[in-house]
Amino acid sequence: MNGEIERIVGSLGSPEILVVGDVIADVYVWAVSAGMCLEAPVPMLEEDSREIRPAGAALVAENLAGLGAKVRVAGIVGEDAAGERIANHLSSMGVNTEALLSAPDRVTGTRTRYMASLSGSMRAVQQVLTVTNRNPHLPRASVMEELMGRVEDQLSEVDLAVCLDYGLCRATGTLVPEMIQLAKSRGTKLVLDPKGRGDISALSGADALVVNREQAEAVAGVRIELEEDMRVAAERIAEKLSAKTVVMTVGRDGVFLYEGPNKCTLHGTRVVQVSDLIGAEEAGLSALCAVLASGGSYANAVTLANFASGVAIRQVGGSRVGKDEIMRRAGAHKTEGKVVAKEEFVGRAEEWHRSGKKVVFTNGCFDILHVGHVKYLEYAKSQGDRLMVGVNSDGSVQKLKGKGRPVTLEGERTVVLAGLESVDCVTVFGEETPIKLIEAVKPDVLVKGEDWGEAGVVGREFVEGYGGRVLLAPMEEGVSTTNIIRKVEGEGAG
Repeated sequence: MNGEIERIVGSLGSPEILVVGDVIADVYVWAVSAGMCLEAPVPMLEEDSREIRPAGAALVAENLAGLGAKVRVAGIVGEDAAGERIANHLSSMGVNTEALLSAPDRVTGTRTRYMASLSGSMRAVQQVLTVTNRNPHLPRASVMEELMGRVEDQLSEVDLAVCLDYGLCRATGTLVPEMIQLAKSRGTKLVLDPKGRGDISALSGADALVVNREQAEAVAGVRIELEEDMRVAAERIAEKLSAKTVVMTVGRDGVFLYEGPNKCTLHGTRVVQVSDLIGAEEAGLSALCAVLASGGSYANAVTLANFASGVAIRQVGGSRVGKDEIMRRAGAHKTEGKVVAKEEFVGRAEEWHRSGKKVVFTNGCFDILHVGHVKYLEYAKSQGDRLMVGVNSDGSVQKLKGKGRPVTLEGERTVVLAGLESVDCVTVFGEETPIKLIEAVKPDVLVKGEDWGEAGVVGREFVEGYGGRVLLAPMEEGVSTTNIIRKVEGEGAG
């Protein structure tokens, strides 16, 4: 399976793709528990930090850029900080934003997600509340005319257009029927995903229609439980809405692909660890469009879409899923490329910062890698996009741990660490503390074990000084290199 994913990704070209739809800003508020509220029986949260990430059509555009496509985005944002932030971010990713209009009488559609740990130590971050901010009225007619004019100008210049309606910005809904007709007249392949639309019965004529189970049941008038139900529903949808192809997402069952009465396939999901469902649909849609725009088959498009969604749900929050993320999960990145000198280590951090990746840093001796280390590093990786690990040199370990340590030399320790899926880059440092490395890397998140306590984390003041986060990871009780050594020596029986 992984070899097939690598083959499909390798076949992607640099197609021109137009993304039209609700450009949304997701505001993430990271918080920890501060006890119970005195005024009501609800948790009190203490804000740790906040950030703005692209969502909706903006996230699809960013994903497509990460898959190598030449992307244009069309939509409406407000003349506000969120709209400006998203537009600037997309431009920095190489996305053409000429058709992204800024309207003074509108607000940028936002979803403020409160991500918190009710344990107080950020050990199990979960989404506890989402607050949406949407426009109460439709855009002015002049704004819609300008948007449609820009969309029309670009349709004949792209290989594929994708239109999304989240029902949040109240702009796409009035645009979709006209968008379908324009794509037909220009001979441009159109993928339509009306995910936030209750009634899709008027959306007739798309090349590919992406629907979820609930939408499919409503249009087809059948309850979908078995694969045969999916086939019946897809056939009815294709007939009613004149869709050449129906891509039906059916949750844990996977994706059902309908290309005709005798060409139906259920692509099952792969079992993966779920960290967060945010961004999974956007990752799948982006992969689907990238393959189709590159001339690939629908079967390959759905295969990659399924895999990309699986990559997304292993990350916390809606983060970009591009070629590098997919290939890393597919096993194309080898261990040797992860262990680097400090100069290369810092260079990679700078590159990942520039591309909008959230960089996580941690450090340690990692002498005799054990289950505690593995879970600790998995926790650290779940806090961002790239996990960078600084490893104490043999000399510094001896100073810290005493005679007889390390048991495993640094050359072996780094390779074993690099073999872990959670670790993206490893280097060795010779100082007793990693402060110089931390100052060079400037991580978005600094992670240490909770046994270090609030005041004992080296680099805390530096990282928090520029708005970074410092987190204490949970530790496996009774598991340590020292205890393993004692057991080997016969001193830790029990």
